[in-house]
Order: sequence, then structure tokens, then C-alpha cells
Amino acid sequence: SRGLGDVYKRQIKDGVLDGVDIVVGSHIRPVQDLPFGKYCASVNHVACATVEVRIDGKQAHAARPHLGINPIEAASQYIASVGLIKIDPNKSWSVKPTQIHSEVGATNSIPSFVKIAYDLRAQDNAALEAIIGRMKLAAAGLEGCFGAKASCEVTEYCPGPEYDEALGELFKDCLLYTSPSPRDVEES
Repeated sequence: SRGLGDVYKRQIKDGVLDGVDIVVGSHIRPVQDLPFGKYCASVNHVACATVEVRIDGKQAHAARPHLGINPIEAASQYIASVGLIKIDPNKSWSVKPTQIHSEVGATNSIPSFVKIAYDLRAQDNAALEAIIGRMKLAAAGLEGCFGAKASCEVTEYCPGPEYDEALGELFKDCLLYTSPSPRDVEES
């Protein structure tokens, strides 16, 4: 929770972890990741990010769309372009729009802007960075196609971990030693 994060930051600042070389934690996982009653030394998570795209057009009356720049049309092109992103097919990744917003108002006018939020997931940090780079290129291309200006901002970023194989094996040995049955220990 956000409140606990502040507590942990204060504890670190107060020196609670001075002299600590490693911190180990456990986490309950969704049943899709690890079935109930099973244990795993390392459930590898992925790198993830939230990207917000803002497309600025030019407001106009819908009866005279040629006098404006329709950011909704530019957004539809952008969403299609992002859907065509290709990176290494041997890596697991996804990019999908999760929100789209524009002005609230009359339905007979071209709005001045559109905002799109995306959720990104990737097997590793390099794949995540490749997706973000291609999204920024797609945003830059909207000005040439539509005259719309677009910004592409990473608002949340969680890098993927770099796992220590020896530590993972140590955890697995501990699980095998402490679990009710070795059959309850899943492979990482």
C-alpha cells in the first residue's frame, strides 16, 4: 500500500537496513501464476510501464472539419500503428490501450485533444525500451500525417528484475526442505 511505502522509506532513511546485504520476501500470486497450495522459489515477473499519449489537434465545428485537425482520427491511426509494433517474437510482451479521453462537450464539434493511456509488459527491460521507442516514433509521425502534435510520456516504470540463479537455487532448496511435500514445489 502507498502508506506503507512511506513507512519503509523512513525506516531505510533511519538506517534500519544498514549492514544488510540482501532482503528476501514472499508474495501471494494469482492462481494463474501459481496454483493454490504450491510454492515456487522464483515467480519471475516482467518489466512494465504506463505510457500516456496526448494528441493535440485543432478544434472546429463538425460541419467544417476541414478547418480543424481531428485528434480522434489521429488517435485511431496511432492506436492502429501501436498495434502493429513488432519486437523479438522469442520474448513475451504486450502493449494495449487501457483508457482514452477527450473533451466533454458538444457532439457537433471536433475536440482539441485526445489522451490515451497504455499498459506495457515485456519479458525484459530491453524489450520494454524497444516498445517505448517505437511508440514515441509513432507519436512523432502524427504531425506529418495529420498536422496533430503528439507527446508520449512514460508515467510509471517498473524495470524487470535481474535474477540471481544461485540465490534462486538456494530458495528452492529451502522450499524443498520446509514444504509439506516436495510435490508442492513448482519449477521457477
